[in-house]
Amino acid sequence: MTGASHGAAARIMGRRWIVWTVLGVALALLLASSLSVWVKRQALETDNWVEASTQLLQNDEVREAVAVELVDALFSATDVEAQLQEALPSELEALAGPAAGLVYSAALTAAEELLQLPATQALWEEANRRAHERLVAILEGDEDGAVQADDGGVVLDLQELVVRLAEQLGVEVTPSDSEAGQITIVQSDQLAAAQTAVQALEILSVLTFLAVLVLLVLAVALARGFRREALRALALGVTGIGIVLLVVRRLVGEVVVDSLTTASTRESGSAVWAIGTSLLGDLALGLVVLGLVLLAGVVLAGPTRWATALRRGVAPAVRAHPPLIHAVVAGVVLLLLLWGPDAGGRRLFAVLLLAALALTGAEILRRQILRESSSAGDRPGPP
Repeated sequence: MTGASHGAAARIMGRRWIVWTVLGVALALLLASSLSVWVKRQALETDNWVEASTQLLQNDEVREAVAVELVDALFSATDVEAQLQEALPSELEALAGPAAGLVYSAALTAAEELLQLPATQALWEEANRRAHERLVAILEGDEDGAVQADDGGVVLDLQELVVRLAEQLGVEVTPSDSEAGQITIVQSDQLAAAQTAVQALEILSVLTFLAVLVLLVLAVALARGFRREALRALALGVTGIGIVLLVVRRLVGEVVVDSLTTASTRESGSAVWAIGTSLLGDLALGLVVLGLVLLAGVVLAGPTRWATALRRGVAPAVRAHPPLIHAVVAGVVLLLLLWGPDAGGRRLFAVLLLAALALTGAEILRRQILRESSSAGDRPGPP
């Protein structure tokens, strides 16, 4: 090997190390960015919060747990046994205690039925929306955001649901004079730390996303001579991150549910975790699909025998109908968006980015097919 060729090989090897390092950093930041995006969308966007709360109430185990909270709130706000003693004749006052137990059992059934009514679910959604809007207002530094809470904490006010339950049972309760149905979401002493975390998240999420884009463009640009190899590594990396997020969601969920629930509340805890992390699952699955689509494009443009034969086979159709590949890719993207999770809640930017990447890849593949078919046509045929 001559000195010049040895130097060229050394430069290529050096660029390979740079490209793999840049790709590794970009993928690590992509993982961090994915988690921050999930936290922002799940915890800081009111519509997503309300949607998750609605799904929670429609789950049997969670609805049963909420019913218990409502009944406990009702019984803590009023002395049911005393009211029964007043209503019963003097000779039957001793039965007030056992009767209160029967009322508690009946209240659980009534509460579950109440929570299944559309009007009640609308009250639940509105209560969650008000609480979350107040919480976000504080976390984002809006000092004018009024918070209905004790000691500066943020509460979910379900007093109206307690009142409706009391009316069904014929029990007198005055929630305006009590804390019945007020569930604390964030304690006052936790708000300062939460504000700092949210402000840091807002900055880091933008910076990491921009850093990922810059690093990926840099890696692809530097991978001259082995660009297909770099793109294949990128596709596998994106797919791997999606799989890692799915595994983390499963394993962390088991740990969290085991540590925060008992045997009687495990099913409801599992349902809360599954619904509360559904956006993380959607994001992870989206990364898997994106990685596989990118990998498919790299393989289709590769030098394998079947890929070459496929490109040669579609070349006449591509020459006769130039928009054919773009139409096919656009159709595949549309099907993925319709089939994929959380299709209705996808952000416009993400949709446009996916479409732009897919159509750019389609154009590159189209030009490669035309270039290869043109070169094959210029070759003299066999004698």
